[in-house]
Amino acid sequence: LLLDLLAGMSYVLQIEDGEPLTEIQKKNISDGFTDDIGKIVLAKNDRSLAMRNDKASLQDLIGEEFTLQEYIDRNYAGKPVVVDLWNTWCAPCLSAISQTEDIKHSFAGPDLVFLYVSNESSPAEAWKKQAAKIGGDQVRISMDASDALLAKYGFTGFPSYLFFDRSHKLVHAQTAF
Repeated sequence: LLLDLLAGMSYVLQIEDGEPLTEIQKKNISDGFTDDIGKIVLAKNDRSLAMRNDKASLQDLIGEEFTLQEYIDRNYAGKPVVVDLWNTWCAPCLSAISQTEDIKHSFAGPDLVFLYVSNESSPAEAWKKQAAKIGGDQVRISMDASDALLAKYGFTGFPSYLFFDRSHKLVHAQTAF
């Protein structure tokens, strides 16, 4: 069991580094693991591959006026929206995004929108790289727009979340994962 656990962890580290399992590795896991560790590793690999196929839509709106409610109303009419306020430098944000990937993919569909909002404290290149890995609709806004957004909803930091129903009425708001 200990050897399986160590081998499984090495596979998980490979997956988390962005390198999916090879066909040979998948066969070795299927044939060699006699416990659930192999199933867990293969499921993690599948989730990682699904994330790679979740194309990101990146919009850098730093030089523009940004009001979240107007943005949602204009772009997502009739759809419920989950807003994730995050930044590239925010370790809890990145951890939460990683931990919620299963939920995101379980509820994914043409009807539910996941909107990720960062601010200019995330350097443009770092934001583009990380946002592309996360997928979904990604928006980068100015510090002023971010501060206004945090103040409007009473948030104290990142990560923070907003849940809007189909009519874009706020259903729930929360700071911290």
